[in-house]
Amino acid sequence: MFLGPGNRRAVGRSPGAGGETEVQSPVLQRQRGRRRGGAPSLPSRPAPEPPPPAPHAGSPRLDFALAAPPAREPVMVATLVAAWLLLSAAAYAQREQDFYDFKAVNIRGKLVSLEKYRGSVSLVVNVASECGFTDQHYRALQQLQRDLGPHHFNVLAFPCNQFGQQEPDSNKEIESFARRTYSVSFPMFSKVAVTGTGAHPAFKYLIPLVPLWACP
Repeated sequence: MFLGPGNRRAVGRSPGAGGETEVQSPVLQRQRGRRRGGAPSLPSRPAPEPPPPAPHAGSPRLDFALAAPPAREPVMVATLVAAWLLLSAAAYAQREQDFYDFKAVNIRGKLVSLEKYRGSVSLVVNVASECGFTDQHYRALQQLQRDLGPHHFNVLAFPCNQFGQQEPDSNKEIESFARRTYSVSFPMFSKVAVTGTGAHPAFKYLIPLVPLWACP
């Protein structure tokens, strides 16, 4: 017979010895197995990894320190360098012209950029070989060059025949006279005009800059 819906056991009669033979249902077999040998073994599962510890309250997050630099960083650096070069070029282009931007022919006929004297103090002066002050001036100029030349100073002498026709000689004769008589070591340039429409461009630039108190 079957007992209730739980199927705890079914009892039938054996055709052999006349006694009852107990037939166990699967549910009953499992229940008895638990009583005899404990719970049936189940496939083991790996233990889940513990969650990362929560950061302490108030402690800063440091995960950003491990972040890789952005791939566009070299492009940004190149852009900044290019911008700096463009700004530098623009600033140079807008710089006002000065004395050292000009060129002049030296006493031996070679074109010289006055840029080579930038960074030094330059005394720009016109000279003449037949002036009443020639001896005094040449000696004073050479003394300045000798004393101050080692300290980034230069006398730049430009012979001129505009004042009383006191420099009638050629460039070669002027140089020979100055070096032979006064042993000048300062740079000398070819004879030029320093005033008027034919004035050398460097003097056209300089004359308006001379203060009024310096004019005789």
